[in-house]
Amino acid sequence: TLQDVTSIKRHEWQEVEHPDSEVEQKHPR
Repeated sequence: TLQDVTSIKRHEWQEVEHPDSEVEQKHPR
C-alpha cells in the first residue's frame, strides 16, 4: 500500500541520516 511505501522510505532515510543509536533513541523499536 502507499502507507507501506511511505513507512519504508522514512525508515530508509532515518537509517542513512542518523546512526542507529540516534534512531533508536528518537524512535524506539
